[in-house]
Amino acid sequence: MKNRLIKFASVIVLSAMLFTACAKAPRGAMVKIGDKYITEEQIQKEYDRVIASYTDEQKAKYDESTDEGKKASLNLKQNILEMFSNIEVVKQKFAKLEKEYKDEGKTEEEIAKVTVTKEEIEDNFNKVKEQLGDKFNEELEKAKLSEDELKYKIEDNLYSTKFQTWFSENFEPTDEEITEKYKGSNFDGPQINASHILVENEEDAKKVKSRLEAGEKFEDVAVEVSKDPSAKKIKVFWELSLRELWYKNFMMLQLN
Repeated sequence: MKNRLIKFASVIVLSAMLFTACAKAPRGAMVKIGDKYITEEQIQKEYDRVIASYTDEQKAKYDESTDEGKKASLNLKQNILEMFSNIEVVKQKFAKLEKEYKDEGKTEEEIAKVTVTKEEIEDNFNKVKEQLGDKFNEELEKAKLSEDELKYKIEDNLYSTKFQTWFSENFEPTDEEITEKYKGSNFDGPQINASHILVENEEDAKKVKSRLEAGEKFEDVAVEVSKDPSAKKIKVFWELSLRELWYKNFMMLQLN
């Protein structure tokens, strides 16, 4: 249970957001994290990009002329807002940690764990470009991304990955602490759904990861490369529902 909790702790922690009605907030402000605002315009732009990358069949599910479409559209926008907020929380937390680490005289290796450099972004971008080869521009078009936008996606992914590593290295509650915290409570934490693509080795997994980062649709990649017969025959993608618990150390990540 400890390992699973550590692995998905970031998903729980990063859900904390500060909603604002401040008079100085920009027009369309939806969330304020530290001194950073996330606006309705940003959410709508990403929503439009995602919808534009879908097939006609997929787009039909978000037809706002139907009740089901309105609900699906709202859920997607909420997911985008949470994603943007999560990454902003990590960026601000890492900025504080970087300053603290430098003030404390920590090694460059330690500081690198809480920073994302332009070199890292370019390196990962070039790897994606190399792996996709002649299909690179085609895949960008499918995902409705420019090269700069892809780099932003890569940057966000690096922050997310480094945060999970940092968290696992710095926090590990005992089973007893978790049990005591929620003794007598019916709360069993948020549900996290994770679809998977089954491959044979790490090399193939890295190739799949790069394709997804480049904007290819999860379902298309799964049908093409998954070793799970159900994915190829009937396009079934198993969902793993994982329920994890809060514990007191999560609170130290709040930025206010």
